[in-house]
Amino acid sequence: ADTGGLVGGEDDLGLLVQRQAQVAVADADAILLVMDGKVGPQPGDAEVVDYLRATGKPLFLVINKIDHPAREELLADFYRFGLSPLYPVSAAHKLGLSALLDDVLQDLPQPPELPEETPGIRVAVVGRPNVGKSSFINRVLGEERLIVSDRPGTTRDVMYAPLTFQGPDYVLVYRNHKLATLEAK
Repeated sequence: ADTGGLVGGEDDLGLLVQRQAQVAVADADAILLVMDGKVGPQPGDAEVVDYLRATGKPLFLVINKIDHPAREELLADFYRFGLSPLYPVSAAHKLGLSALLDDVLQDLPQPPELPEETPGIRVAVVGRPNVGKSSFINRVLGEERLIVSDRPGTTRDVMYAPLTFQGPDYVLVYRNHKLATLEAK
């Protein structure tokens, strides 16, 4: 799950983003904490590391934007968090990713046997941005799975939400209209 971040603003959207991140952490089998290598550790980072460490889940400190050897000296400041090894990467240039992925895969628990596709009757939830699709799905599911905000386009990923109602299994499929339009082009 890619989230909006663990440290959000104090406004309604920031609090919703933070809550979504906390749910993602609770559901995760492993956590990749990504920090910006160019700007270095930021205020509040130590608290985030402590929070994630307390989950007891495999935690990988990924330092992004390390796109050439001269930038590796920037890693020294990140050792203050007591996590080792550090994973210097450049997502933009695809550097350092294979070592990170190898270690993540090694630490993940064995996945349970799952069918290739979530079984159930698929129901698409569609509409223009900001018409209440996320609110609708949250209400149907009885939990806050999606961020609800007045800002259009808050949910950008395809979401699959299993639901059992009066016997049959359903899968609610939700995709942000703006994303669907861009992908169709």
